[in-house]
Amino acid sequence: MSGYNWNNEDVYKLIEMFQAREVLWNTLSEDYKNRNKKHDAWMEIASEFNLDKKVIEKKIQSLVGQFNRECKSKSGAGADELSKWFAFKKLMFLKGS
Repeated sequence: MSGYNWNNEDVYKLIEMFQAREVLWNTLSEDYKNRNKKHDAWMEIASEFNLDKKVIEKKIQSLVGQFNRECKSKSGAGADELSKWFAFKKLMFLKGS
């Protein structure tokens, strides 16, 4: 456990930093499979928050998992409604990856 208290502003900043580093999420990126570049990208984000790389990776994994669950729950009736989850719109860039 990191002991870090994530507020919405910090989560938004984390998502923006994650989005800016396509090597971490864009499977079409030529560097997507480059472990060194991925490691460096995670370390840049971790240093910005002064946290361990694993804490950042776990938080992103949690956010992406919740985003995917929100997307899946929007099938059938009410599928046109956007999720009310606070980070949903910020993570929409993942839909195209």
